[in-house]
Amino acid sequence: MGAWQGWLLLEPRLDWHCEGTHYAGGSLLAICEDAFLRGERRMVTLFAPTPQTSACEWKHTLNHLIVSYLDDVHSKTVLWTPLQDAANASGPPTAHAYCIR
Repeated sequence: MGAWQGWLLLEPRLDWHCEGTHYAGGSLLAICEDAFLRGERRMVTLFAPTPQTSACEWKHTLNHLIVSYLDDVHSKTVLWTPLQDAANASGPPTAHAYCIR
């Protein structure tokens, strides 16, 4: 679990069912901190493993969340940018995908 720009980040190791939604083990999930404190549990999936993907890792800077993973043994990176005001956000951060070769 971690925090970034008003978002809580979770990585369930096993498949997880929460309020009728299935999240795959190994996913990277996010929820607005204020929404979590209000009791909401609807997560945004930032990364979900597939048969071809694995090894999700993430780091953050002040303005970006950097998510790296392997896709069919090729390194891929997604750069997430937070919404200006996570507390009043109506959607997830935006993403820009990059392929690192």
